[in-house]
Amino acid sequence: MLTLKYKDERDRALGLGGMAVSLVVWENARFLRRLSLDAPVGEGVALTPDFFPQRNQRASAKAVWTRDVEVFQTEAGMVIANLASRAYIGSREPISREMRELIVKNLAERGSEECGLEEAEVRAVADKIIGYFSQVLAYPAVASMVGEFADLLVAERSMERDRVMELLGRLERL
Repeated sequence: MLTLKYKDERDRALGLGGMAVSLVVWENARFLRRLSLDAPVGEGVALTPDFFPQRNQRASAKAVWTRDVEVFQTEAGMVIANLASRAYIGSREPISREMRELIVKNLAERGSEECGLEEAEVRAVADKIIGYFSQVLAYPAVASMVGEFADLLVAERSMERDRVMELLGRLERL
């Protein structure tokens, strides 16, 4: 049975590394507070309060929706980079068609709830992000960097934003 659950600690470290990569290459690292292998599953990445939209009563509906879509795309990027890192670096294989469908199914619910997106719109976003992170994480220099990052995360157990940037900051130039 296909699952998104982590196989082991190294798999989780690769996933968290992929999420950090997504934040760095999309210039959203300012939102990262820390990564932790010891945090409960689903809480391994701590983001700053600035990441979460503050509702401004004076903002237009379009501005609110645009910000909600940006947050959704960033979250989708983190989820997909997590899975792509685990697939390309951990298993040395691309994201399977079945995994793509599972990703879209999970993201479609969130996209609908958070932004009112239709499944076809979520699929288009997911396909674009999967294509992007598949290229990034399949690149040998990036794969090597993320593999080393995951090993350090296993050893250190958690990393604050500054430590993550020390190790992955070169990716900002991609």
